[in-house]
Amino acid sequence: MQVRIIQDNKWRDHLGMGLLLGLCVLIRPNILPLAVIPNVFLWVKTKKMEKTNA
Repeated sequence: MQVRIIQDNKWRDHLGMGLLLGLCVLIRPNILPLAVIPNVFLWVKTKKMEKTNA
């Protein structure tokens, strides 16, 4: 699912993964730090794309 979010970057996918992450955190709280990695990757990729388009 993370690959789909990175490729399509739709709000619906972000919302769905956020709800799934929230459910997983309620069950296993130690999974929360792993959620940061894909978001940082997406942020860096977006910044690189903005630089090349500017």
